[in-house]
Amino acid sequence: MTSTPASPALVSRDRIRAIDWLRGIAVLFMVQTHTLALLTPELRQSEWVARLLRVDGLVAPAFIFSAGFATALMMVRSAASGVLRERVHRNLRRAGEVLAVATLVNWAWFPCCASPSGSSAWTSSSAWACACSSSCRWPRCSPRAPRC
Repeated sequence: MTSTPASPALVSRDRIRAIDWLRGIAVLFMVQTHTLALLTPELRQSEWVARLLRVDGLVAPAFIFSAGFATALMMVRSAASGVLRERVHRNLRRAGEVLAVATLVNWAWFPCCASPSGSSAWTSSSAWACACSSSCRWPRCSPRAPRC
């Protein structure tokens, strides 16, 4: 049994707003929790800070999930439209740009190429880990996506 690729007319080009909202709210909470160090000690003891810290562990996984879902959906739609090869090249270029900026920021933050904990600056960057692991999966993001 052979599978036929979906015609471009059947593939929806609409954005899924819930994923966009999830990503935006996750970024908002990440900014808030990362700026808690700027508060005075008295303000850090408030009830609102305690509530914010309860959801702190959920924001990074929510952002990574929503970004990965959006990327996979975009790749499936590109495959259905017949422009998968161009999309893969564009995504790999973007991943390279993210890695370059992450490397520059990491080297500027830790000029001796070592983080305070003693681990290498290359392994301490979460952007490196995310970009490298996701770039390996982009070309084959969905088993149902038509192959080039």
